[in-house]
Amino acid sequence: MSAVASTAEREYYGGYEPEEEEESGQNEAANSRALNIAQNLARKKAIASAEDIKQEAFRQAAELAKQRARQMMLRRVSWAFAASLVGLIVAYLIMTAQMILGNWLKVSGVPPLELWEQIVWGVVSLIILLTFILFFGLLMIILRMALSPADFLAIFGQLLQDWFGNIIGNIIGT
Repeated sequence: MSAVASTAEREYYGGYEPEEEEESGQNEAANSRALNIAQNLARKKAIASAEDIKQEAFRQAAELAKQRARQMMLRRVSWAFAASLVGLIVAYLIMTAQMILGNWLKVSGVPPLELWEQIVWGVVSLIILLTFILFFGLLMIILRMALSPADFLAIFGQLLQDWFGNIIGNIIGT
């Protein structure tokens, strides 16, 4: 038996060595059997590597599907937020038109707002007004600081000194 056939047969049979064949005329049979065993091993390795490739492809496909699902979910959430924000703006504009036309001007065909709707409209209007005042106040501070930093620091420093001076003076009692 040849060394190649012996090694291949051991791997194929899991360490079991089949009975030794006679040397006369059996070398060809042993070589062909060794070749068959080597081909079977190569097929098994190819199948194993194909399975590995298949599993890797499934893993990558699953990861891509998760990523796509996450993107779609975020896209739908952003659409819902945009739709609700637009819906809130449109609802506020409609309520403002009802408040002006229905409650103040008493135009026929425009239903007036009920008391709870008037309260909601008033609170939302107040929040919007305060937001605009805060925004434009900060914008003026930023512009003042950008146009003349020295003047801004002098004014701001005096304000801080007056404010903290009054607080410290009240604490000390002077």
